Amino acid sequence: MNYSLTLTQDQIDIIIDKFQEYEVSITNYYTLFRAKIKLSTLTIFTTGKLLIQGKESFCIYKDICDTLGLKIEYDETKQEKDINIENIKIFESYIGNDEVGTGDFFGPIVVCSSCVDENNYLYVKRLGVKDSKAITSDEKILEIGEKLINTIPHAVTILTNTKYNEVITNPNMNMNKVKAVLHNNVINKFLNKYKDLKYNSIVIDDFCGEQKYYEYLSNSKSLVKNIIFETKAENKYLSVACSSIIARYYFLKEIEKISEISGYNILKGASSKVDKLASEIIKDKGTSFLSKIAKLNFKNFSKAKNLISKNK
Repeated sequence: MNYSLTLTQDQIDIIIDKFQEYEVSITNYYTLFRAKIKLSTLTIFTTGKLLIQGKESFCIYKDICDTLGLKIEYDETKQEKDINIENIKIFESYIGNDEVGTGDFFGPIVVCSSCVDENNYLYVKRLGVKDSKAITSDEKILEIGEKLINTIPHAVTILTNTKYNEVITNPNMNMNKVKAVLHNNVINKFLNKYKDLKYNSIVIDDFCGEQKYYEYLSNSKSLVKNIIFETKAENKYLSVACSSIIARYYFLKEIEKISEISGYNILKGASSKVDKLASEIIKDKGTSFLSKIAKLNFKNFSKAKNLISKNK
């Protein structure tokens, strides 16, 4: 008799801790945890499905249900149907890309590529990784980001404000083209850095559509193709969520540097408070200094200058 359950991440953690001493090696991409308990085998898949097989499977199944406070299911037909291996999605290793800073007046644009594979999947899941925009605390981003950059394969490209202000003046350049160039750059950097790393696909959080993306990069000498473009990819691919957090981590570090060199508490975003702060920096240090820490093609710049004119 086989028994199966679908578990939450918290429940998975509880069961792994409970049976840690019986753990055996994992030989595929779609398994999170495997344990040999007397005459039975317990397997937890990346989908959250738990499967118990063997002569003493019911005793283990009952123990797990008692531990988690779940109702014991005796329907053998249902149990056999639930464990159909064809319904279990095999875990695949993806390189995921995301960027931050494109909506912020102050600070650079940071783009990251990272990879989540069978070697780091469980660790990343246990960190509670999700899209950086869903993590409201900068302290939490810095905490998780520090752990990720020391654990998973990744590469980062940072476009400084000085360089941004230089390239954006080109009439053929816009923000989406800047992003396309940066994404292609960081993917190349990642692939050169981890030449032996095996992966299934490359995923980018879609911002302009596949056709336009490749159009922007038509003159690129090192164009990476065969990319998956997916909207809200940070909610679907763990590697994209990791890249979102790592990119945010580096962005926050850059904001800290800007705050230190400017002597101001630099604000994120592009609000009216940002306009006011920009006007104060212009009056104090001049437009030349501002160009080193902000994106001058944003409306915040003209609004800041208008504030200065009104207060004269």
